[in-house]
Amino acid sequence: MTISISPTTASALVGTSVRFSAVIGGSSNVAVAYSVVSGADAGRVTADGLYTASATPGTYRIRVTSVADPTKSAEAVVTVRDYEKTFSTVTGLADGYDYHTASLLDDGTVLVVGGFGYAGVHRQALLYDPAHQTFTSDAPLETPRIGHAAVTLDDGRVMAMGGYNPYVPGSGFDPVFTSTEIYDPSARKFTGGPKMNFPRRHHVVTRLRDGKWLLTGGIQLRGNGFGASANTEQYDPASNQFTPGTRMNQGRWLHTATLLNDGRVLIVGGRDNNCTGNCDVYSLRTAEIFDPSTGLFTPTADLHISRYGHTATLLPDGRVLILGGESTEVIEDGSDEVKTTEIYDPASGQFSLGPELILGRSSHTATWLNCGKILLAGGYRVSGFGTERTEIFDPSTGTSMEGPAMSEFHIRGTATKLPSGEVLIFAGSLGSRPTHVVERFR
Repeated sequence: MTISISPTTASALVGTSVRFSAVIGGSSNVAVAYSVVSGADAGRVTADGLYTASATPGTYRIRVTSVADPTKSAEAVVTVRDYEKTFSTVTGLADGYDYHTASLLDDGTVLVVGGFGYAGVHRQALLYDPAHQTFTSDAPLETPRIGHAAVTLDDGRVMAMGGYNPYVPGSGFDPVFTSTEIYDPSARKFTGGPKMNFPRRHHVVTRLRDGKWLLTGGIQLRGNGFGASANTEQYDPASNQFTPGTRMNQGRWLHTATLLNDGRVLIVGGRDNNCTGNCDVYSLRTAEIFDPSTGLFTPTADLHISRYGHTATLLPDGRVLILGGESTEVIEDGSDEVKTTEIYDPASGQFSLGPELILGRSSHTATWLNCGKILLAGGYRVSGFGTERTEIFDPSTGTSMEGPAMSEFHIRGTATKLPSGEVLIFAGSLGSRPTHVVERFR
């Protein structure tokens, strides 16, 4: 009997996968067993040979053994590498994009929907192919929109919800969109979806455990100077309908909504209005919990520092890490961007102060990397002024290290983790105009 494994050597980014196969010669019994023989932190391999790399860089051995004759085995060597911690610019994007959405499709491509560029709101969707690093014009939206939300449904389709088009004639008191549309990747076409119960833009959509989607907050009118919405609703893909829910305790936008491990949703911070100019703007300290079993929103403990435009990341232990944001409070360093992190513990219902970031920022992105750290990229470093700086935060140690600088600010840019483990930072704002720059964290 002979046994061989293919490939015999491989290289993989931390957390990504490599497929191995085995060939048995001289026996009718071709059953094999795979194992990782380099220690407990060397990754894992399935019964059919799919190896998922460790989060720790190193060199590891994968063994395949004959079930008929366990003395017969073969080994492969896998080199698991860390991120290079560099950015490369992806060329080929002709127009700028701001207030858009970017959704990862099942085939690994990225669908960019809406947003505005140099000449108005984009009607045509865009597909990015990571394998070839190319952009392709795709299906047109039925209604061009910005400030909408987009979610990837369990069947792989993408639903765009709400938003508005500021270039269409109308009053600032006009409601924004209640319309939705659904993109089918197989047909490469948008079709009209069910209407929401409330108009909304800059809202937050969160998937619940039962497959429904919770919509919270946002602004209901086109202009500035209006209070944020406290209205909520749920979308049920099974019935393809939106159902009104109970109101939040406070209207808010630029907030976060995080699904907890017990199925509840944590709503944090935000702003209570979208005033600009001579009006009062307040960042919120308040937080509340949505319980799907009762359909009710219940206040929970307040943040220590009010903030909006922050990010919220669910940690492996079930707590929620709050990073950055802009505050209308007086902060010790004189900036309006928050450096101090906070951590919410669902068990106690309390926020505790965490370590400081290197740079206070808001309207940034925060992306889990395969190595178990979080990449923070771009956003505002002070109100009205962007930053190209990044940092890499390690939740396990509470420390942050300076990351590579990007070539643009990417305020309100989108961050999509690709199947390769790399992160695509797509467009956003330079502060005064949309940018056409797309960058890839390697």
